[in-house]
Amino acid sequence: MLPIPKRDNSLKIPSPPAGRERLGVRGAIVFLGSLLATSFIVLIHRNSIAANKVVRQSRVVPSSQSVGKRELNSNPLINSSGWQKAKAINGHHLQRIQAPNGTFSLKFEPANEDTGDFERYFLIFEKNGQKIRIDQGFTAWAYITPDSRYVITEPLYLFDANKQVTVDLSKELAISNYVQIEGVALDYKRLLVSRINAAMEGMGDQKPEWFEISLP
Repeated sequence: MLPIPKRDNSLKIPSPPAGRERLGVRGAIVFLGSLLATSFIVLIHRNSIAANKVVRQSRVVPSSQSVGKRELNSNPLINSSGWQKAKAINGHHLQRIQAPNGTFSLKFEPANEDTGDFERYFLIFEKNGQKIRIDQGFTAWAYITPDSRYVITEPLYLFDANKQVTVDLSKELAISNYVQIEGVALDYKRLLVSRINAAMEGMGDQKPEWFEISLP
């Protein structure tokens, strides 16, 4: 009489095909790589925000010299004798601007919060390793005078690149947003600016106000 084979009552789970096993490992590697990349991006973003927090804020001071404005009756001829067209720079994410004389640079940094009807940025002044935030509550644009003496930001803040302080021309001259730098005198001592009440709605129906501004 032949012996009766011993019955194996243990539960056996079939092994997945080799192809599926390789696919699972590959998928896990891809997922892990994606997770690490996301963590790295978040870390960079947090470090960028932290860096902005330790940048020194420029100090707003009264003008030590007389500044003035003269209201003009109409759009002046900017390309006429004694004037040249100004070229303000609209901000873009992480955009860097070099001063005409090469002594400093400006960098638009993301504000990471609601900045109103326009995309506005922190503006960081960098010179000899020193960083100063020179906007006063975000700015959509910046203008550097051709002699690299001043940086103008929205609505009409004047940063002195030599003294590294800011004068609030908007307050001192009673010129509120929305302002555009239109021209600069050839001696760099005066600016032509235009102003409208609203930047988005009914722009074509608005008649701009024009001012000639004397710089300190």
